[in-house]
Amino acid sequence: MPFGLKNAGATYQRAMITLFHDMMHKEVEVYVDDMIAKSKEGEDHLVNQKRLFNRLREYKLRLNQAKCTFGARSGKLLGFVVSERGIEVDPDKVKAIKELPPLSTVREVRGFLGRLNYIARFIANLTDKCQPLFRLLRKNAAMEWDRECQKAFDTIKAYLIQPPILIPPAPNRPLILYLTVRQQSLGCMLGQEDESTRTERAILCTPEFHLVGARMREACATRLGSVHLPGDGRRTRVRRSRHLLFTTRRSRAVELPGSRGTRYT
Repeated sequence: MPFGLKNAGATYQRAMITLFHDMMHKEVEVYVDDMIAKSKEGEDHLVNQKRLFNRLREYKLRLNQAKCTFGARSGKLLGFVVSERGIEVDPDKVKAIKELPPLSTVREVRGFLGRLNYIARFIANLTDKCQPLFRLLRKNAAMEWDRECQKAFDTIKAYLIQPPILIPPAPNRPLILYLTVRQQSLGCMLGQEDESTRTERAILCTPEFHLVGARMREACATRLGSVHLPGDGRRTRVRRSRHLLFTTRRSRAVELPGSRGTRYT
């Protein structure tokens, strides 16, 4: 494939999906030129690797031996650290954010928010934490780095000292859905209780949706959608009214103090 083509990456990815479509998300993961053979048990790993090598040999594809790693229990993938514990933020990305000095230009603010957007799934209530920074991006707004901006900046840095580890959901077990409703944003977090430690673990933190004007009025009166809970096959319909969150199925709701959020189990 010629280098320099704009669609070269997409074309190559489509070719990889065609070659490994029956193995992807089961024994292997393929993203452009990164291939990972995975397994839950050690005895299955050699079987999956052998099948991957046979498929590569069948289509006459070659691997760079210097870039291959075998028997790894953790590794970096697409900017995240993946291991048997779950998905973690790359420490290098956290270090780059923590070492940033106070921002002085709109361009630096956009760059900082762009870095946070990449790891937004690990930061709860990100939109609410970044409200002072969003105000700096408004049209005709003066670039004034005040105490509120510095407080939001320090809060995010402190949060990233020990970010959560996202775990895969365990089948046939109930999931916990947290809904956060604020004045100008909506967000949710999906979690599950660890049976061994009786503690709740995060599965996914969705970035909050920032609502402005007509979108806010529409969200206050219309259904937000259906949330499928794969743990027990149930489906929850969530609707936002002016002062109330409710579901169409019976559920136990617990008001979260200080966050105006509701937990449904």
